[in-house]
Amino acid sequence: MKNFLNIYLPTSFFTNLSLIFGIWYWHTSSLIPLFMAGGLIISTFIRKKIVSCFFISLFFIFGALSYSHKTRSLLPFNNLNNVFFEAKVMDKAFLENKTWRFKTLLFVEKYYYCNTWFAGNFLIYAYTQQKNYCWVDDTIICGPIDIKGIEENNFASYLQKEGIGGSIFCEELPYKKLERPAYSLRNWLFWQRELIQIKLFKKMSPKTFSLFSSLLMGNKNAVASKLDSYKNDFKSWGISHYLARSGLHLIIFVLIWNFLFNFLPLSFRFKHFLIFLLTLIYATFSWSSISFIRAIGAYFLYKIGTLLLYQTHPLHILSILCSALLIYNPLNLFALDFQLSFLLSFCLLWIAHLMHQKTIWVKSLAPTPE
Repeated sequence: MKNFLNIYLPTSFFTNLSLIFGIWYWHTSSLIPLFMAGGLIISTFIRKKIVSCFFISLFFIFGALSYSHKTRSLLPFNNLNNVFFEAKVMDKAFLENKTWRFKTLLFVEKYYYCNTWFAGNFLIYAYTQQKNYCWVDDTIICGPIDIKGIEENNFASYLQKEGIGGSIFCEELPYKKLERPAYSLRNWLFWQRELIQIKLFKKMSPKTFSLFSSLLMGNKNAVASKLDSYKNDFKSWGISHYLARSGLHLIIFVLIWNFLFNFLPLSFRFKHFLIFLLTLIYATFSWSSISFIRAIGAYFLYKIGTLLLYQTHPLHILSILCSALLIYNPLNLFALDFQLSFLLSFCLLWIAHLMHQKTIWVKSLAPTPE
């Protein structure tokens, strides 16, 4: 029974905890996460695991510094009028909304207010009735324009996590193009996604297209109103979570290709390499979310280990993904979708690991045949 209870925890799990403690400490200035991280470091040091102790301390510092950098770079606007700003177009989308039909995501590099230029380094959403003809990755100058600030509510926390400093609502975006790159990968991907959506819309019925666009492509902006008619049915069956693209949809995609490739005389590594490549293309030309990023990241790490003939551990992979996403954006820690996605995945993997260890322990007690 001792072997069954002696569960292996990867070092990445403890570094992940230390990273969370660092973000928590800088967010609240509470001594509780500081004491918990200190206890974790001391216990590791007592067990003479010097390398683990070093990485746990390092990740605590990473958590604090990443949170400090992220919050310092954000500048949510108070309501400002007659503002000019220089920005780069990051993304565009069509909305099924009678008032605001188009949404443009802008990265503000600097803005002009009260006869002074200020550094930007934040995002804003521009909602307009009329379509603008700027391209993704264009550098533009906008103004004069009024920018609505973020109100203090739950939605403000989401906008802060996304790095959104404010919003623009106008009939038509007043802008002038300053620079257009000779070639832009981001713009090329944007138009390829749009062309895929147009071709699918022409070949599918409206109902099929709305479900396909939402469930497999992850794009809900253009089909939001059509999905409303299905929500009650999904709620009645208790499967509303299927409307949000996650690991289940990725597994379906991978299983389909795996089934088709079984009919071809391909080697094991070459077949998995092709599936890996197709999944990468699928992820590139679709819209992402936290749950999908977790699923696709775990799949890529697992496949890389398989192709390189390395042994992989699900809990270790999940810890690496969690650490990477938190270092990139520590505000994810306070988002409910991030918490539920990783907590549920960790619990399921932990239970599976316990059951596997129990099976090994039971087999070890079974009498060996003579």
